[in-house]
Amino acid sequence: MPSSPPPRHLVRRALAALLDHTIALVLVTAAFLPFADLGLRLPQPMGQLRTVSCTDLEAAPDWLLADLTDPRFGVLRVCENTLWGRPNGQELIAAYSDIQPDGTRITALTRTPVDRSLRPTGIPDLSAAAVLALMGLIAALLGSRGWPTPGKAALRLRVTGAHHWRREALRLGPLVLLTALPAFAPVEPLTWPFGAILGGSALMALGLTWYYLWPFAHWTGQSRHDRLSGTKVTAAKAAPVPPPAAP
Repeated sequence: MPSSPPPRHLVRRALAALLDHTIALVLVTAAFLPFADLGLRLPQPMGQLRTVSCTDLEAAPDWLLADLTDPRFGVLRVCENTLWGRPNGQELIAAYSDIQPDGTRITALTRTPVDRSLRPTGIPDLSAAAVLALMGLIAALLGSRGWPTPGKAALRLRVTGAHHWRREALRLGPLVLLTALPAFAPVEPLTWPFGAILGGSALMALGLTWYYLWPFAHWTGQSRHDRLSGTKVTAAKAAPVPPPAAP
């Protein structure tokens, strides 16, 4: 009779990941906070104290008009963000249509980080990617020394195997790339067919579900990144209780 697969520890793993993510978020926030006034964006926590105040502009800045031929703006506003009562950068949001060299008119939406003079800061928002990257770095460093992360220690889990750096790259690497992508592709063409947008979003959701969630639904004892790196997540053994002292 085949043996049953080991337990998933799904709830404990999720809580451990949440705790590790919170620790990484606090560390990144503390590191970024002194530079928030210069345009460096703070990471957004789940229970965030975030406010956004937007003001419509009467005229577009010269740098935005430089590469446009005949722009027609539907939205043109500057939005100031605050987080935890601290400045968290400004964005110039512009939705417009313009004539291309071939005579066709396209529609685009841009969100550009700007300073107080409405000039582009040139600083991409990589705060979410930084939190995930630091989370993986801490896990790999601790795991390579045989120690659990704070979250796994609190939930009494441990990772067995030798390839902790490979595991964290496979576990969090796709999410780091996904969260960093908008910072390097700030322009979103609105002329794409609705079916293409819907299909692309569905493919991305299916890919993430297949990679992260499907192994737990069709459980064989390892998540996909654990299988590819030769590691396992198991329950930590409780410390043995010493026998009572003889009278």
